[in-house]
Amino acid sequence: MFPYSHLHIAVRRCTAQHLSDVVELMEVERILSGTKDMAERILPAAAKFAQDSSQETRYYGRKMLFLMMCHPNFDKMLEKYVPSKDLPYIKESVKSLRHKGLGDLPLDTSSAKGRRSHTGSVGNARS
Repeated sequence: MFPYSHLHIAVRRCTAQHLSDVVELMEVERILSGTKDMAERILPAAAKFAQDSSQETRYYGRKMLFLMMCHPNFDKMLEKYVPSKDLPYIKESVKSLRHKGLGDLPLDTSSAKGRRSHTGSVGNARS
């Protein structure tokens, strides 16, 4: 199973975050001009994450696209490695990133972390 198709939202978010960190630490030149394996794996994953149901996961997917979009071969690599059914949405996302920028990481209020802190405060009020 590919991590971008995992059923658990937290697994997809964490995977997207870590992959985004890897893209940020590596040179974009190395990713898009280096070995075929890098672009062949990272671009479809970034595209899937950019379309995820979670705001946070989408942010990390867009961040990867944002980091790579200045490379001269970026558009050609998108055409080559992103599935054709995802390509129109990704091209529109990249166009938006070019005009508006990345923006800030959205705070996902529906996360388990938020629920845990809320239930913890209720328990403390009873004590």
